[in-house]
Amino acid sequence: MECVAVPVRGRRQLRGRSCTVLLAAGFLFLAAPLPGLEGRTFFGRSPEDSKAKAQRIPLSADTGEVSGVAVSSGGARDAPSAVNAERLAAEVIASFPDGAAHWTTGAHVGRMLVATNGDGPLAVAKLKEAVAWKRDTLDGWLAAEAERLPTAETRVIAIGGEGRPMVYSGCVNQRKGEIAGILLGCVWHRALEDAGPRAQLDYILDAHGYQPLLNLNIMPYLKIARSLNSFFAERFHQIIIIDVPQVLVWVIKAILPLLPAETRAKLKFVQRSKPEQMEELYNLCADEEMRQMVTKLLEMNKASSSSDGREATHELTRLFLESQRLRGSQR
Repeated sequence: MECVAVPVRGRRQLRGRSCTVLLAAGFLFLAAPLPGLEGRTFFGRSPEDSKAKAQRIPLSADTGEVSGVAVSSGGARDAPSAVNAERLAAEVIASFPDGAAHWTTGAHVGRMLVATNGDGPLAVAKLKEAVAWKRDTLDGWLAAEAERLPTAETRVIAIGGEGRPMVYSGCVNQRKGEIAGILLGCVWHRALEDAGPRAQLDYILDAHGYQPLLNLNIMPYLKIARSLNSFFAERFHQIIIIDVPQVLVWVIKAILPLLPAETRAKLKFVQRSKPEQMEELYNLCADEEMRQMVTKLLEMNKASSSSDGREATHELTRLFLESQRLRGSQR
């Protein structure tokens, strides 16, 4: 329901077919199962590739140091040593006299070093971009949507494998007045803030019942797109897109080549009617109980043709998440 778009530079106006294509650039909101591509990733990369990339740059949980990579002033990799991420974080903080970077730590720098394969100057530049995006865009969204967020359709529904938050959007449950792209950015941020500066999440977009007339405002999607390689860099483990109407296939074919390679590698298109594809989603569940809850949620939304059943699905996921957290607190 809420998604990301593809940034467009050097154009002040969008007309005709170009506007239609970019409307689809709520990158997850309009993704569709393409013939012959269901259940597949793109460009030969997989989430395992990204995980291997992260493992090449180990990060200390206690100190925020990144081991095994030395970064020169030009960003070249030198002989193996340790990079003091806290020093780089201090550099970022000092660049924002207004205090906008107060939340920045060595752990955030470490994540950017993973994203840049150890390029220190580039990691700092990306983190500065992330700080500016949060200050100029996300903070305003969070303030404007503070009352709506607790009942937003996009929400954390469970804690999945390896402690990752699972965020879910059901397109059939979107209601008039809800700006999908803004809510998505806010919920992603809240989920990751709770999970920690190096955490990743799994995002599930259930496109059954997609409502194009409620998603004519592309600007939030464009703004989110600008954050994919900075504020949300290395924040996604996997993205599952379920049952997008075939009428949007040509749009998706136009959009996919424009998405960042790291994001494309983590996208999976699946259909409810193909159980072997749905295993891509169920494999993200922490246990059989979570799998049963997710299955029930998908069944409830598939049976809906409007948002009338939204509250019932929210009750299902709220109770499950509460039970998960209670069990976790008792360990």
